Formats: sequence, C-alpha cells, structure tokens
Amino acid sequence: MSGIVKAETSVVSAAYTITLLDELFETFNTKYFESELKKPVITISQRGASNAAGWCTNSKVWEDGRKERHYEINICPENIGNVPIEYVCEVLIHEMVH
Repeated sequence: MSGIVKAETSVVSAAYTITLLDELFETFNTKYFESELKKPVITISQRGASNAAGWCTNSKVWEDGRKERHYEINICPENIGNVPIEYVCEVLIHEMVH
C-alpha cells in the first residue's frame, strides 16, 4: 500500500475518497484475492439507523451502459474523515471478504 497513502493520512474529501477507495480495492484485490474479485461499484452512503461502517450487496444491483451488472460495496461517510485511513481499509477489506 505504500505509495497510495501515508499511515497518518485521514480521508478528507469525497473526490479523494472515491479515488482512494478504487485504488485500495485494486491493491487489496491483487494482494489478498489474487485479482479474483470483479470490480464492484463503490459507493458512499449514510448508514441510517444501522451501526454498520459499510456493507456489500449479495446480488449485482448496479447496471452499467453495457448492460453488465455489478455488486456494490458501500462505505458509510460517518466514519470517513473522522478515523485513520487504516480503519477505512479494514472496512473495505471486510466487505471484500463477503
């Protein structure tokens, strides 16, 4: 992960967060999943009444312009910017495992 973020960096903006999550997904997919996972749609959406830090769908809920369908991984914004980047990484990897 070196070269993507420094350990003390916190996520601070939506544009940076989306770019970072995409890069982190690719990095973790290569390192831990032998690039087996198909790229999901990564979203940032409020958790509402749930205590979840993130979630993933168990079906392909997104359709792109080519009619391909994709899973979704969501990271809740309530934690982004208020926690170290390592926590965001843990949430992302946790959702990738599902």
